[in-house]
Amino acid sequence: MSLFEHSATPSVRVAIAVVILLLCGCAELPRKGWGSEVGVAPGWDKFKRAAVNAARDPGTWVPAVGAVFSQASGQDEDLTQSAMDDNWLYASRYDAILASDEHRASLDKVWMVSMLASDSGSDADGDWFSNKAGGMLTQAAIVNVSIGTTNLLKRVTTRASPTEALNAKGYEGFPSNHSVPPFTQVALIRRNLRYTSVNDFTRYSIITGSYLLAGSSAYGRVEGGLHFLSDQLAGAALGNFLGLLMYDTFFEEEGKWGLTLYPVSNNTGAVANFRRYF
Repeated sequence: MSLFEHSATPSVRVAIAVVILLLCGCAELPRKGWGSEVGVAPGWDKFKRAAVNAARDPGTWVPAVGAVFSQASGQDEDLTQSAMDDNWLYASRYDAILASDEHRASLDKVWMVSMLASDSGSDADGDWFSNKAGGMLTQAAIVNVSIGTTNLLKRVTTRASPTEALNAKGYEGFPSNHSVPPFTQVALIRRNLRYTSVNDFTRYSIITGSYLLAGSSAYGRVEGGLHFLSDQLAGAALGNFLGLLMYDTFFEEEGKWGLTLYPVSNNTGAVANFRRYF
């Protein structure tokens, strides 16, 4: 918890507090060992709350809005074709697909390290191994549900890819296994990092890097001609939603994080009092 006091006008105080909120470190609540709170019967109410929170997360609704706008504006095909023809980031379609595969594999490693580095308790109490094993198995199940959901939707939607040669083979273009599972993993990495002792700069750097890897995994398939831009934006939204939904439902008790920013009156003026839990 951070406390800021200033004698300037209320609007200036709030503005300064917001800047500090964005720049300062996270306040961490005491936690049990990572993996110790895994449960297979969380209850319907917890599931519903987790679904609402996952839908409200910017990692869900921002790419979802982008996918809708891309389709509704009629720019989806044009943007995808431009990325393919003009090679926005890569020298060729082959390079784009290769980078997509490599960055997805790199994200797998980051996710694995985030689980291994999470504090699962001490060896003295004898719970470390069971917490770590239970946590890793649960998160592996979450990623596999993400992959299974992706493959099921592919068969249901039977969306064509931008490349005509693949269309003739009945390619299932929506959603993508290079967007949904990677962004599910990023959501898990975000949560896992709450159980590590790294400083805030390192924490945010890892999260930013994870998003870049997931984004590159998804985008490479666009420039490679395998998916439309809207496919990958929708996949990013779905992946983030599934990751947060299942983590907050099955992995951890509620009430672990939150954000509040409010003025508090005292004898010396107004105080901006805020907490942020990552």
